Amino acid sequence: MNIGSPLLRETVSKKAPGLNLHDLVIAVLGSKGGVGSTTLAINLAAALGERITNDAITFVDANLQQPDAALVLACEPQHSVVELFKRADSLEDQIIEACRCRLSCTETLKLVTPPLDGSAASQNNLSELVKIIPSVGSMSNGIVIDLPKNLDRYLVSMLDLASVIVLVLEPNLASIAATKRWLAAFDDLGYARERILLAANRLGGKFKFVEEKLFNSFPGYEIASVPNAYSVSESCAIAGAPIVVKYPKDSYAKAMRLVAARVVDRL
Repeated sequence: MNIGSPLLRETVSKKAPGLNLHDLVIAVLGSKGGVGSTTLAINLAAALGERITNDAITFVDANLQQPDAALVLACEPQHSVVELFKRADSLEDQIIEACRCRLSCTETLKLVTPPLDGSAASQNNLSELVKIIPSVGSMSNGIVIDLPKNLDRYLVSMLDLASVIVLVLEPNLASIAATKRWLAAFDDLGYARERILLAANRLGGKFKFVEEKLFNSFPGYEIASVPNAYSVSESCAIAGAPIVVKYPKDSYAKAMRLVAARVVDRL
């Protein structure tokens, strides 16, 4: 698969592992719909937030057409990312901070979201998000972006910006096949495998042979194991809190901390 080069690619500077994640971007992408990538992205951001001592991780919902992170986090933002798009050429710190919605459940995670009615999709695209990410990053201790699953030049411009790409898959044949297609596209785009971390989500089901197939299907790629979170996800959705925050001792929360550690190691 060859979709061409998206405008100009800039090399993202690498920093030593540590608590200062400024200017670094972690992109989370689902191999297909319904694999739990948004929940995983939120909890990854929360787990990274536990590792910092100042500022906050900024979670960016890049699903312009169907944003749902604010609903999951029970957040009612007064301002959206569209306000940043409008002022992209002269962003002031006060405007950025006004668009970073505070969460009642934690002080180390803030949300930037499109309008919840999906209206941003008709007038904006991800290339506009690329323009504002450096400014948002200067106000943050790292950025986690939940990306849409449409492979086009706008998505590629966001992936080019990412220091680490977390590709989420499930232990089923459709997701495994979709993941192989994404990895083939990443190869075409020249992405180093060291930038890519596969997150095998919702492990521990009945089909052990499929899980074995999953781990044998991607030689050369690191795969993080994440168990299912069915037992706690509903109550967390009602509370509007990440599992890492509400149930810090749950197996899912522990797994997400390991994923966060792997991400930091790559930085």
